Amino acid sequence: MRNVAALFITAILGCCILSGCSTISEKRLPQIEGLASKGSVTVSCYDDMADMKVQLLTKRQMIMALYDGKPDRDGTNMVQQAESQTLKATGLLPGKYYLRISGWKDEDGKINDSKSRDYKLEIEPGKETLVSVIITDYMKSGILVGGVVVGAVTVATVIFSIALVMALIAAL
Repeated sequence: MRNVAALFITAILGCCILSGCSTISEKRLPQIEGLASKGSVTVSCYDDMADMKVQLLTKRQMIMALYDGKPDRDGTNMVQQAESQTLKATGLLPGKYYLRISGWKDEDGKINDSKSRDYKLEIEPGKETLVSVIITDYMKSGILVGGVVVGAVTVATVIFSIALVMALIAAL
């Protein structure tokens, strides 16, 4: 009976992890040219997942900045800033950086800054970090869990799963 419960628990947790809504995705590729000891980051913003698949950038002007440490802390510097659909920074020393998305400008130039978020990025030497921001996911409510933004539905699912596991253990 315990093996069945363990298998059930593993299946539930696997579904929770796979069904989480991802606000950003990150991929690292070898740089085509440049110094092997430094890295780069390219951020691209899309309205939804379908637009990302066909590389159709959003028309919104995203307000973004890249920092060499946690924003709003002493000793942290802004590396690059953009009001665009993309942000590119090259010649970065390896280490942790933070991408702050402060919002966007709509078609009328009005700034929507209701949801400012910070994302931790790891820059590796000789690699380009490609970051895709899906705006429809960005606009959904999210909770910061261990440096990763997770949708509120995923958090509720995990809490339900933990309660279910506790009930199964109690029943055994």
